[in-house]
Amino acid sequence: MTPVVAVIAPGAMGAAVGKRLVDSGVTVLTSLDGRSEDTCARAKAAGMTAAKDDDIARADFILSILPPGDALSLAQRFVPALTASNAKPVYVDCNAINPKTVDRVAAAIAPTGSSFVDAGIIERVAQRFRRERDRGFLRQLTLSRMSNAADRSLCPRHSHFP
Repeated sequence: MTPVVAVIAPGAMGAAVGKRLVDSGVTVLTSLDGRSEDTCARAKAAGMTAAKDDDIARADFILSILPPGDALSLAQRFVPALTASNAKPVYVDCNAINPKTVDRVAAAIAPTGSSFVDAGIIERVAQRFRRERDRGFLRQLTLSRMSNAADRSLCPRHSHFP
């Protein structure tokens, strides 16, 4: 079964990740409430589907990809929806945040029953993706959902990246 992944937010990096997932056959949800026309257009161009927080909380994964200063407030925003959801998605913080903020985000998510993963995205990956996309080559991003949160991996095999 193909996972449903929510990418919050569809900025330059989030839209690039979302597009890559969509092109690999994954359903990608995003939140567009209160977002600009440019952001909505970027999400649409990436093939992402607008969804409400309750729908996002039923995804298999939620990828937080936004400015680091917004990481904690996004996690806190999703606490009610995650708590109410029976799905319990894996909440993946992909932001460049310091260890204390990681602890705060993890602590916010913990009471919801959802698993938490601290991940990272290297900008060069998105830049290379844009070059490869322009040449028509796409690689599939593999998401693994393992039983132990410490063993989860959201990193594609990176041997093909210089």
